[in-house]
Amino acid sequence: MNQYIRKFVAATAIVAVGSVAAPFSAFAVDSNTAYVDGAPVVTVPDVSTPENSQPAQPQTPSVLPLRSALNGVGVDVEWQQITGGQQIVLVYGGASLTVKIDAAGGVLTTAAGSYAYSNVNGSLQTDLDFFQSLFTNASVTANGVGGISVTAIDASQPVSLIVAENDTTGESEGNYTYYESGLATWYGSGAQGNYTASGEIFNMYDYTAAHKTLPFGTVCRVTDTDTGKSVVVRINDRGPFGAGRVIDLSYQAASDIGMISKGVANVTVEVLSK
Repeated sequence: MNQYIRKFVAATAIVAVGSVAAPFSAFAVDSNTAYVDGAPVVTVPDVSTPENSQPAQPQTPSVLPLRSALNGVGVDVEWQQITGGQQIVLVYGGASLTVKIDAAGGVLTTAAGSYAYSNVNGSLQTDLDFFQSLFTNASVTANGVGGISVTAIDASQPVSLIVAENDTTGESEGNYTYYESGLATWYGSGAQGNYTASGEIFNMYDYTAAHKTLPFGTVCRVTDTDTGKSVVVRINDRGPFGAGRVIDLSYQAASDIGMISKGVANVTVEVLSK
């Protein structure tokens, strides 16, 4: 009896040792793949975030408010009443550019082309393309906060407005159609003998004037709306650049309409020839 018991226990121990040893030598597992006897049998998907993935970026608006975007980079924006509607005059770095407004078609036209616009609660808004068309030697981008950034492409050269040589400040077709109203100023002895923007020598006793956009040589009638007095002048200089000011008269022209002592006058400007 004892002999049979000893044989049974020995046999059970051999089976137990074999069954325990085999599984631990049969397979191993790494982080992605299961192996059996050194051979891969299951590939585990990698669910980690790919190294090249980027978070979604917020979209920069391409439609921007015209006045505040340009004011933000130092461009003066002036609305002017002309025969048949309005126009915008942009002044930057001593140069000026006229933007014609087609209110019926919702279009802005510059020397570079035409661009759609919308009127949102009294704020004129247009695409980034419009702003990019205004400057030379400039990279113009939206700054993400409702404005634009203007950076010189060639740092050794200035950024300037693109102005067509035949920019006529929005005159309508035909003669004698340009009409503008605003403040007139005058200049005299302080500029006597200096070069004007046209290259002429300024003479305070000539009947000349400075205007932001009318072509040099344009002949205008300037009328003081308070007194009814008028004078005819020729444009040979650029200015004035103060808000609301539309023409800067020579001393002689200003004297003829009696505005020397008051310095400024409410006037209308009418083109007679160019």
